[in-house]
Amino acid sequence: MDKPTESKLPQPFEPGDWATLMDSIVARDEQALARLYDLTVERAYSLAYAITRNSSDAEDVVADLYLQVWQRAAQYSEQRGTVLAWVMVNCRSLALDLLRRRRTQERGQQRLAAEPDERCDSIAEDLLNAVQEGTQVHAALGALSDIQRRLIALAYFSDMSHQEIATTTELPLGTVKSHIRRGLKTLRRVLQQQAPHHG
Repeated sequence: MDKPTESKLPQPFEPGDWATLMDSIVARDEQALARLYDLTVERAYSLAYAITRNSSDAEDVVADLYLQVWQRAAQYSEQRGTVLAWVMVNCRSLALDLLRRRRTQERGQQRLAAEPDERCDSIAEDLLNAVQEGTQVHAALGALSDIQRRLIALAYFSDMSHQEIATTTELPLGTVKSHIRRGLKTLRRVLQQQAPHHG
């Protein structure tokens, strides 16, 4: 019985194809990113789950991973290994970071639980204060709803995972993810609109 072990891959993929795929992602080809996702997501999820031992955390790691791949594709270098190895190294790093954040957050969880609203509000203020120098970012944050601003503040200034934010705010995990996703899309859109059209 000959069962191909690589049957998950839509078709055979040669080393040169991987390089072309990465070049396309650097050129902002979203279909190339989707193709890379299809080729690597099962392995990435398996690794993330093996490290975090939590399916929700593993999903968060995978979501962050492909956003990072999209943002940092130009940093990939063939001399340092294959595309798959690069993706998996990034996946491992994100999963370990999440575990580190969780340990830090667990130590401060009692304090956070005692006054969640005040704490969240002060973090949201920190987010606004930290970007006072960049008026474009400051104005873009004003386009977010209060809940989007609060959740993004928890994610990026308190280094919480989506699961930790859901626990702290008592919101469903899916709601937290969709608010953050929509908030980041809004930020990106507003910042693009504000970018100077001539220099």
